[in-house]
Amino acid sequence: MAINLEFLKNGVDAENQVAFPYYFDGADKDKADFKVMFIGNSITIHEPKEEIGWNKKCGMAASDIDHDYVHIVYRHILEKHPKTSILVFNGGNWEKDYTNEAKLNSILSTAKEFKPDIVIVRIGENFNRECLKTTSPLRGFIPLATGLKRICDKVYITSLFWHHDLIDSAIKEVSDQLDIRYIKLDDLGEDRSNMAFDQYGETIYSSHPGDLGMERIAERIIKAIDSSND
Repeated sequence: MAINLEFLKNGVDAENQVAFPYYFDGADKDKADFKVMFIGNSITIHEPKEEIGWNKKCGMAASDIDHDYVHIVYRHILEKHPKTSILVFNGGNWEKDYTNEAKLNSILSTAKEFKPDIVIVRIGENFNRECLKTTSPLRGFIPLATGLKRICDKVYITSLFWHHDLIDSAIKEVSDQLDIRYIKLDDLGEDRSNMAFDQYGETIYSSHPGDLGMERIAERIIKAIDSSND
């Protein structure tokens, strides 16, 4: 089974990556004319964590919030929808226990209340490795994707940044089954220039996407959104 070595070396704990499960940005959600929900892990949003030397609140390991993929995509959407509200949900706790119904419902109930026009799912690198030995990642992705499709017509789901055969094949299978737009990213994690070693040196999080990697993730998401609106 092909697995990117950086997937195995990822030591950033998926738990407690944000002070709250989610946060809002952009226009007031009750006055917005367009709403976007991002569901991810540390690559989507990570609070400062002193013990690992991470002192920013943005997608790990961008140089700042303006350079993480969420806000690059957000700025693009603003060109067409100036009153856009975004909801950024860190699902790291769900990744660690991906068959847990309560943790799934935390994501889905938040989405249901927010009522997004589009949902972008970029998650899976922190799936519990022991659980993966006996429990298919489909057990996590099928109810997540099915639930989101009931809430929002336009759902986009990406592959992992660091390739993992078992998880990536599950993501692709679910996207095909449910007619969800699939966005391939795993080749980006094969190119060290997309990581943050030049920005942060040999830290626990430097194999995460740096500014270039974030830009390339955003470019593919933007292309998928724009092409589906043609």
